[in-house]
Amino acid sequence: MSKIKYQYNYFHGLTKIEVVSETTHFMTVVRGGVEMREKKSNYTTFDTFDEAKEHVIKKLNVSIENKKIALDSAQIDLRKMFILTEQDVRKV
Repeated sequence: MSKIKYQYNYFHGLTKIEVVSETTHFMTVVRGGVEMREKKSNYTTFDTFDEAKEHVIKKLNVSIENKKIALDSAQIDLRKMFILTEQDVRKV
């Protein structure tokens, strides 16, 4: 008997899959009417939609925080460049 699970990956986002069978390392899924064997470690898979949604939200929040840090760092570097003079440049 197959069951519905949810997968998340960077390229396809959150998708609903039909899992026919699974072992510790592999699962057989139905894609386009064809059964395919997939390695579990290639995907993040969840039993429920709520688990999947919570995971994606946390992942996106971390991504946003990392981008804010990178933006702050770039703004500091930009301010430094605006006040930089030729005398401040080191000779090697």
